[in-house]
Amino acid sequence: MQAHRGEATVVTFGACMKSCAKASQWQRALLLLWDMPSARVQANVVTLGVGISALEAAGQWQLALQLFAGMTSAAVEANTASFNA
Repeated sequence: MQAHRGEATVVTFGACMKSCAKASQWQRALLLLWDMPSARVQANVVTLGVGISALEAAGQWQLALQLFAGMTSAAVEANTASFNA
């Protein structure tokens, strides 16, 4: 993520994750989500929602439920979009 100049933000991670999800690359989207802490970027409801949506689209509903359940342990408040992902 830091191959180019500049600092990664939650927005850049989210955009990259969404691109991966649209390309049916749910594994890459999740890798980006897991890489966020090492870049000192905190996941938010949007990035977690993108991860959940990517998993759901790939038929990985058990992993999607685990990620959704993990939102509460990460102190991220689920919103309507999260519940609908």
